[in-house]
Amino acid sequence: MFLTLPFRLVLVCLLPASLLVGQVLAQTRQANSLPLPTPLPADGSFSARGHVTYSVDTSGRRTLRDVFVSPAVFSPVLLDIPQFDARHQPHWLRTRVMNAATHAEPFVAEIDYPFLESVQFFLVTDTGDVLTQSAPVSWASPLRNRPMAHQNPLFRFTLNSRQSAWLYLRAIGGKMRLTVPLRLHTADGFVIADRAQRLFWDSVSGMMWFIMLFSLFLSGILRDRIYAIYGLYVLASWLYLIGNEGYLLTWSNRSHYGPVSAIDFPIVSLYGAILVSFWLIRVYILPPVIHHRWLRWLYRTAMLGPLLASTLVLTDAAETTLPGWPGAVIRVLEPICYMVSMLMMLGVLIYLTLRRAGSPDSAAAGPARLYLIAISPPVLQVILGFLRERNLIPNLFISREGAALTSLLEFIILMGALSYQYKRIVDERQSLAIETARQRQQLLESQLNTQREELRAAQAQLRLKDEKERIARDLHDHVGAQLSVIAANANGDMTTVGSNGVHIGDYAREAIQSLRDTVWAIDQSELTMGNFRAKLQQYLNRQQQLHPACTYTLSAEAQPDGLLSSAQALNLFRQVQEAVHNAFKHAQAS
Repeated sequence: MFLTLPFRLVLVCLLPASLLVGQVLAQTRQANSLPLPTPLPADGSFSARGHVTYSVDTSGRRTLRDVFVSPAVFSPVLLDIPQFDARHQPHWLRTRVMNAATHAEPFVAEIDYPFLESVQFFLVTDTGDVLTQSAPVSWASPLRNRPMAHQNPLFRFTLNSRQSAWLYLRAIGGKMRLTVPLRLHTADGFVIADRAQRLFWDSVSGMMWFIMLFSLFLSGILRDRIYAIYGLYVLASWLYLIGNEGYLLTWSNRSHYGPVSAIDFPIVSLYGAILVSFWLIRVYILPPVIHHRWLRWLYRTAMLGPLLASTLVLTDAAETTLPGWPGAVIRVLEPICYMVSMLMMLGVLIYLTLRRAGSPDSAAAGPARLYLIAISPPVLQVILGFLRERNLIPNLFISREGAALTSLLEFIILMGALSYQYKRIVDERQSLAIETARQRQQLLESQLNTQREELRAAQAQLRLKDEKERIARDLHDHVGAQLSVIAANANGDMTTVGSNGVHIGDYAREAIQSLRDTVWAIDQSELTMGNFRAKLQQYLNRQQQLHPACTYTLSAEAQPDGLLSSAQALNLFRQVQEAVHNAFKHAQAS
């Protein structure tokens, strides 16, 4: 029986369709025959290993239907947090979700990383029917286009009692490394976890702001710029942590801040924090050793690293403008500049910590050790993050919360170091005040002693003046009188000169001897009673020669070693002279 032409045409059209339907059903049976992955736990943990599989869409055009009917292209994820190098290619992730409760339960699927270029969720039955799906969300999506006012990509869905389904998601990393920290919560569990996370970050932010404001207060009180630099360092670090967590996306609801996008803001803040930390090192540690030329060169070279890295980030702000090798070169140079500058500054700190006491650079060893202890937790965090990105260590050792805690620990240690420096400054100021008071007292005592010396000098000048006047009177009374007698006799009659010649000579000799006695008394600063008695005896011996008829007896009861000043000796000597002279002149002693 021959088929009619219309029937033949129908068979020709149905044959390819039946083959296609058979292939789809065979692939579906094959997918259902493969061992199903364990359902993703709904406890909010990062547990992709053993629960999630992935597939790379190299063409960038595969649909949900394509990946659903081709389960063989999926490979198991070997880490708790999936990470992929091909950041620009779409990646499909596939996992089972199940409601083990006896009632309908709402769930929230969360990717705890805000900076993905595109994320879309699909909830699919075992037969390929789409139960629900989300709109594509990126880091630049405004809050009104998100299912919840949250910085992370979220997907809310409900499963009936004992219902299970497939959860697919399509993710593109874009500029950042493709990291998909997938978590599944119950709706109530998500609220509790999100509140705990926000409480953690609010507490960290509050402590950082307290440290920053306290450092600014110390800077104003002590008038020391090191505390202002420290406060700026805390501020830049806080901006990096908050920006990296994605809170600025919800706080400001903006994707760009001037020339800096929200995805570049954390890394720019990080480089700013590094620059300020280098400035803090320059002010806090390097002053005792900055005179070394090689150290100045090393410090300036290290400062160029974060500057150049941040410049490269801003240049590559819109990666689409730098396709191909220019963007690749920038992405290679940026971490190199960052790491080289960090290693150089770390080498300087290690060098200073090894300086022994007594060496020229030992003054910087103490601050360098304290600073090295303070930055050791963040440095360890950076090293662990570097190893995690290369899948060398599990993700358990690294997280944004861990970075916040290590930074907070660093700030607390640095605050302790700066508080110690504050105490040292206060002690130095107290010591300086005590030393200043002591020097002021010494100055006053010196001025008082100078005034006393000036008073003594004035008194000495006055005594010298009195002594001069006394000597002048003495010379006038004794030597002058005798010279006057000589002058009067010399002007007399020549007939009387002969008869009075002996008297004139005696007067002259007496005047000369009186002058010598005066000079002798003035020339002596002090003399003993024995010397004075001998001088008096010489005088009386001379008088004995002039007046042989008289008898002279000298009686001295004072101790021979008693001391007399020149004025006392001269006065006593003149008194004896005056007594002897009056005895001859007025008493006519014989």
